[in-house]
Amino acid sequence: MKTSQLITELCSLSTESIPEQWEKIALYGEINDYSRTVFFYFKPKNRSEWIYSLDFEDIYDSDEEKLDASLTAIEHKTAEIWESIKKETGKPFSWMTLIINESGKFEINYSYEEPLNSPVEQKKRWKEQYIKLN
Repeated sequence: MKTSQLITELCSLSTESIPEQWEKIALYGEINDYSRTVFFYFKPKNRSEWIYSLDFEDIYDSDEEKLDASLTAIEHKTAEIWESIKKETGKPFSWMTLIINESGKFEINYSYEEPLNSPVEQKKRWKEQYIKLN
């Protein structure tokens, strides 16, 4: 399957997992041969705060099994994109960011730099760049 189709599927999986209307989604995916880290934030429509995907259970009355299956599908699709790019170019990304707007337009950025050794610091740096908390 082509990378562009996989990205479209990732957008669909991400938007379908959100339990309310939203304005923007920012997804982080760090994939390598040994591990995967995938999470996202979304900005609810007409609200200022961003909501972290792993906080859905605490905030919404969501079906835990359905939510877990949805987040797992997002992680797997992100890994498929990594594999596809690795196959197409011979050089897989270190981490990626997918920004989806409510209009359906999206932007994807690939980084080939090694992530920071500290996952906490990497997430903090990413949030400072992509999640505008004001």
